[in-house]
Amino acid sequence: MRLAEMEAAMQGLWEKERLYESNAQRGRQKFMTTFPYPYMNGTLHLGHGFTAAKCEFMNRYMRLQGYNTLFPFAFHCTGMPIVAAANKLNKELSEQDQSKEQTGILKSMGILDKEIPLFADPFHWLRYFPPKAREDLKALGFSIDWRRSFLTTEFNPYYDSFVKWQFNTLKALNKLSFGKRHTIYSAIDQQPCSDHDRKSGEGIMPQQYTLIKLRMLELPEALRELKGEELYLVAATLRPETMYGLTNCFALPEGEYGVYRTKSGELFVCSERAARNMAHQDMMSKECAPVLKLKGADIIGAGLKAPLCKYEKVYLLPMLSISMSKGTGIVASCPSDSPDDWAAHVLCVDTCLLYTSDAADDMQCVDLGGRRIIKKKK
Repeated sequence: MRLAEMEAAMQGLWEKERLYESNAQRGRQKFMTTFPYPYMNGTLHLGHGFTAAKCEFMNRYMRLQGYNTLFPFAFHCTGMPIVAAANKLNKELSEQDQSKEQTGILKSMGILDKEIPLFADPFHWLRYFPPKAREDLKALGFSIDWRRSFLTTEFNPYYDSFVKWQFNTLKALNKLSFGKRHTIYSAIDQQPCSDHDRKSGEGIMPQQYTLIKLRMLELPEALRELKGEELYLVAATLRPETMYGLTNCFALPEGEYGVYRTKSGELFVCSERAARNMAHQDMMSKECAPVLKLKGADIIGAGLKAPLCKYEKVYLLPMLSISMSKGTGIVASCPSDSPDDWAAHVLCVDTCLLYTSDAADDMQCVDLGGRRIIKKKK
């Protein structure tokens, strides 16, 4: 207890004497250390203390060497995480979100129940957490010149003007250009969602797929109203060079698919998620409304024309392990380059000739979602 009292007394003396307020001194060597602005969507954690301590040790060492040292400190409030957390809390408070996840996070930081609704305003985070962080850093005894502390964002007009000046200067020097690039995009906030702006998924980058257009050679009953139009199943692949070895395609029988018209007028059959992704890349209209909806089972057995493939006709077969949240929900099968595809291909060849709904002999069929696979006779 005596040590804690001595620590508090010395820290009070440092503050009274303004010991760490650094001013320019002609002829004296200078040394400045900086710490990456900690993000203010919560209190500081052990990692902040560990890294900032390295700055602190170096700053004090250089001070003992006779340098005029400066250790400024700032707080990062830019970006989407604070806004996203405030929006999530709003949903929790209005009972739209039953998870209470954000409420629990705030409680874990010692925030009282009666104060939690205040955090539905993103600016309240900026008023609450930076002073808390400053108290913690002072308690650690860091030699920071607090006159040189600031927040980012337009909440601080001086820093905001500084950033604007940087961009205007770069633009005047023709160092900036405008255009489109692939990025992780938030459909809710309608803006790019960069690495540190996300609640989860740090390090995830855009994934480039190649769409393989598989023309439907005949239209199943579920698509009869589109007679006269050319329809394409679109399979997403990371290895388009393997399409020469395509033997068939797969769809999820219970999967929800749609027919979507592209801006070029073509009709694509794919998952709703894939269509949204294409709309964000200007391949489809922003509304992304399907021409019609269907189940995978409605198109199983359809004959397809695959580009680059040696077969004149390949078939769409069922696969129960397809994820509708990945790719387009249509999977191209190239057994020569995929053990999984080979296993599925062998299974299909050994067990069925065609996926249909009008087999004559029930004993020769396997029912699947109201339609049947005709077993191959041995």
